[in-house]
Amino acid sequence: QEINELCGGHPTLLHRVVDTVQSFYDNQVEQFVVHLLPLSPSLSKYFDELFEKLSDPEKALLYWLALRPLSWLELRQWLPFLSFDESQLMAAWKMLQRQHLIQTSSENEGTQRITPRYFGLYVVDKLRDVFAQELMEDNLSLFHSYPLVWPQVSFQQQQLLRSYLFQPLAAALKKQVFQKDLQAKFSHLLSLSSTFYNPSHSFAAGNLFNLAAHMGLSVANIDWRNLTLWHADLTVSSLKDIDFQNCRFKAAVLPAGLQGRLVTALHPTGCTMAVGDEQGQVQVYTWTGQRFNLHWCYELGL
Repeated sequence: QEINELCGGHPTLLHRVVDTVQSFYDNQVEQFVVHLLPLSPSLSKYFDELFEKLSDPEKALLYWLALRPLSWLELRQWLPFLSFDESQLMAAWKMLQRQHLIQTSSENEGTQRITPRYFGLYVVDKLRDVFAQELMEDNLSLFHSYPLVWPQVSFQQQQLLRSYLFQPLAAALKKQVFQKDLQAKFSHLLSLSSTFYNPSHSFAAGNLFNLAAHMGLSVANIDWRNLTLWHADLTVSSLKDIDFQNCRFKAAVLPAGLQGRLVTALHPTGCTMAVGDEQGQVQVYTWTGQRFNLHWCYELGL
């Protein structure tokens, strides 16, 4: 039952996994489940063959579903970031369903998820490898169409993103690029992010901002002018040192500590904004010199 759930009932994958458990784990399912990754050679080869047969829209859909279930309506809103139209996306959606690679999630009615959980782990690994390769080869194709931060997801899902994407990407960059050259590397990558057909519909600049901040690099000396930072994580420290002149934020992540539904109020001068949550915590920001600074926090105790 455990293996069947792991394989999502996918017959070929189920056969391969059972064969792996028998051949390498002496029929001990518990041992196999504990060591799902890295993949055994036979499973890795099977997943590679399966994945390479998929079309580009099908691969893109699997990348988007790898870390969270999504509904068709949610996926449609990201079409401006993708290189194919709605009809191609729908065709890919239906084909993946017929192949038993995605199905409606029982936990969230109306949303889709990758059916074989084991295949989902492979897709996350693949996504990470593609990101690392793009950063090293100065090719931001997937980096442009896939966000590394999702402001609307749960804390647990953000932890998954950090564990499976941020930390491995940071480690790969630090391993392949000298520390003294990282700043120049990020500045060069940012210059590439403005070359897309519609830079305002690209996650590239926001992804680079989040990755640099996560790696502890100083982002104060990077030119952010005229860039759109989708999903910028503003929980990082030292934002007061950054010049965001003529920079646009879309769906930014505000500093942590606020919970539930948020209420915002802008002062008539336009220079001060208060953000409060259901627990009575208020954070006040001031806009000075093209910078957005956390001014003070206070627990009202309501």
